[in-house]
Amino acid sequence: AGPAVNARLGENSSLELGFYFSQKGSRHNPDHKRGDYSFYRIHLNYIDMPLMLRFTVSEKYFVTLGPSLAYLISYNEQNEFGDWTGTNPFNKTEVGVNIGIGGSFREKWTIELRSSNSVTPIRDYGVLTSRVYYPNAIARAFNQGLYNNILSLFLSYKFDLGKNGDS
Repeated sequence: AGPAVNARLGENSSLELGFYFSQKGSRHNPDHKRGDYSFYRIHLNYIDMPLMLRFTVSEKYFVTLGPSLAYLISYNEQNEFGDWTGTNPFNKTEVGVNIGIGGSFREKWTIELRSSNSVTPIRDYGVLTSRVYYPNAIARAFNQGLYNNILSLFLSYKFDLGKNGDS
């Protein structure tokens, strides 16, 4: 949830800067029927600041893409043995890449499905795993720790602040 500003660059493009509170995380629930009693849950609370280029494809549809910067404001980590918050800290900042598709409905409402992927790790692997050698150059560059991979659904309402209702 949060505000964003949008500035028109041309007839079919605009630039959008957002300031959002977002919750990310992961969960593994026990499966007692299979003899799996392990449990893991992580909740990460971020302030996300995406800078998105928006391309209008038709009167109703658009595509967005761009980078984002996120700041971790708090987190909670638990497993079957208890609370592990703070034991292996997460990185405070995350740099990501976003791509989305969306559409307009009604006069001022839009809906967008957006994928956001970390470029920088949110947590390093640790001492032992960081010494693994990957023969593939891409794996060596990007397999440095844990990453966020998020699929979000945005529902937006547009407030016109231009002259005479023009935006």
